[in-house]
Amino acid sequence: MLIDNFLGHELGVKLIGGKTGLSNVEIEFLPKNTTSHWQPLDQDVISQFKLAYRKYWVSYMLKEFDSDRILTKTVTLLYAIRWTVEA
Repeated sequence: MLIDNFLGHELGVKLIGGKTGLSNVEIEFLPKNTTSHWQPLDQDVISQFKLAYRKYWVSYMLKEFDSDRILTKTVTLLYAIRWTVEA
């Protein structure tokens, strides 16, 4: 498991017994001061996810409007979960 050197992560690793606290998991910290390198990559992943999710949401809205159904009464959490998985 690769994790950054955020203080909360380091504390969590200490609480489980250090890097060898979990017998089936190998824990490695990312090098220090690499957040500025990795963060733009995270932002791109997040923006692509949001774009894909919104595509499903807008498609659903258009379908419901065309069918003259009330959107707030037909949308369910299951739809949101499926769109999340697909995105």
